[in-house]
Amino acid sequence: LKISLNGFMHSVHVFYGKLPNSKVDAYFVHYPPFFHRKKLYTSDWDEDERFILFSKAVIQIMQKLGWSPDILHTNDWQTGLIPVLLREIYGWDSLFHKTKTVFTIHNIGYQGRFSLESYKRAELPKHLYENGGVLVHENDSNFLKCAILYSDVINTVSETYAKELLTPEYGAGMDGYLWHRTEDYYGII
Repeated sequence: LKISLNGFMHSVHVFYGKLPNSKVDAYFVHYPPFFHRKKLYTSDWDEDERFILFSKAVIQIMQKLGWSPDILHTNDWQTGLIPVLLREIYGWDSLFHKTKTVFTIHNIGYQGRFSLESYKRAELPKHLYENGGVLVHENDSNFLKCAILYSDVINTVSETYAKELLTPEYGAGMDGYLWHRTEDYYGII
């Protein structure tokens, strides 16, 4: 795949396999400059770019396969851009017109906060992040906020945690956004 990131093309390899003892397909994004690290999650200077590229790769893999999922389930900030990208960048593709997104919050303390330049690197429309656009959070980008605003359904790991995140004490600055989504927000067991 060729993935555009901040106007530059990156050649990404995709490997295919099956989960052991199953018929479940698995696709693996291979891009050594971003993913050959000692740890899965880092505080490296390019952490935002790693997951922008991954998010775009997920969408482009589906395009290559001609696969239109009914539901696309994303998890935590690392995939928080996928719902935004589906609507704002890939919204032209009828392949995704019926696809609904579900976003699961495991730990609201990890939000994927970076400079606003991250949205530029993701090649999102400027109106979303310039002049206090809807994706701006405290003058930063926030990939978790993106998912809260753009996912069709939001859930978290328990009913108790879902209730806690609606409070300023536990909501880590996202409580107000979650309150606006209570019709689509659930705690699951």
